[in-house]
Amino acid sequence: MQINLNLRGSIIPEGSKSILNRVLIISSFLDRQIRIVNTSACDDVQDMLLNLHKIGLHSRTSKNQLILSPDAPVSEKGYFFVKDSATAFRFLLARLSIIPGYYSRIKAGSQLWQRPHGQIVEALQKLGVFVEKKSGEFTVTGSFLNGGRVTVPSDVSSQFISALLLIAPHFREGLELVLTGIAVSRPYLDMTLKIMADFGITGQQREDIIAVNPGQVYQWQPDYVVEPDVSSACYFWALGALNRGEIAVGGISPGSIQPDIQFLSVLRSMGADVNISADKIVVRNAVLKGVQVDMRNMPDQVPTLAVLSLFASSPTVIRGIQHLRYKESDRIAGLLEQLGRLGVKISYQEGEMCIEPLSKAPNSRQLDPGGDHRLAMSFALLTRVFPMVSIKDPVVVNKSYPRFWRDLASLQNT
Repeated sequence: MQINLNLRGSIIPEGSKSILNRVLIISSFLDRQIRIVNTSACDDVQDMLLNLHKIGLHSRTSKNQLILSPDAPVSEKGYFFVKDSATAFRFLLARLSIIPGYYSRIKAGSQLWQRPHGQIVEALQKLGVFVEKKSGEFTVTGSFLNGGRVTVPSDVSSQFISALLLIAPHFREGLELVLTGIAVSRPYLDMTLKIMADFGITGQQREDIIAVNPGQVYQWQPDYVVEPDVSSACYFWALGALNRGEIAVGGISPGSIQPDIQFLSVLRSMGADVNISADKIVVRNAVLKGVQVDMRNMPDQVPTLAVLSLFASSPTVIRGIQHLRYKESDRIAGLLEQLGRLGVKISYQEGEMCIEPLSKAPNSRQLDPGGDHRLAMSFALLTRVFPMVSIKDPVVVNKSYPRFWRDLASLQNT
């Protein structure tokens, strides 16, 4: 299919929300002010900040920096509300469980409430936490915990495991996690351990066991620089693969600790030209071919790849994506339904999605991301290729990338 795109421009994404939310939890353990450089205004980060303020973490923003200090009054009511950030919800649930004697109630938005949380609840209960789900909320009574060895499933989400790792230094006997099942998003656990190591905590991994030894304390540092968000960059790299002009993404190193940096390898395997220089990464147009790829460790980029596959010369097969049913939406159903409305031949069976290239331009359509920011931003790529396609409820991108539409509009067609 002939694509007439000649977009030019450059963007630098906001700070990675995945890194930021981990650093925010760690900051709540520190006894002195810390400055975080390269923050984000996305809903997920603001949600976490608002709730951590209730347990004493004061925050203020200065330009692109976040100043955090442990001098806010602790809320006596212990009432917490998380809109739709699964990361904030799961991390906060674990964090509240280790405040001795602190009783808290946590409610979540309707979309988040439907997602699975039983695994972290069961793990916390095994560790001795009094936590239960009832009447549309979770209740938690914090306490001193011994820690020790606990078995946790790893085939639905890595966030449960990261939540436990982040509070592991508070356990008297440390923590040893035995992972069961075929792990998904395993590189996010590596990222969690790397950030913990930046603050002085050492963890060990061997096969399906992750351990944090007792007697460790998070070490204060005055500043922490957050990488730009690679997940956000991937939409522009995918657009670059369809584009004759140059779309540059700055500030990101190929050695990034964020798992989605591997999406560049997927683009290379499709035939795109990936150019990495000292100050930018540019993906250029090529004759794309379909690929067969396991996306178990990059679930957020499955919708991006699905859209890009429409413009390949051969079918694409995406494997290892069963857990996409448990994201902000059922992303498997969302892709099948919405891309199907464009006339795309797309199917899914037993963790494997098959996508045929588009044979002709679609008719005028409005695609519904179902409240899912990742689907909205992936479908947005189609709006630059096919002006007759639009996106319903475009503000859902605020969850992770409030500047998305502005950055997309900044690319000039020359």
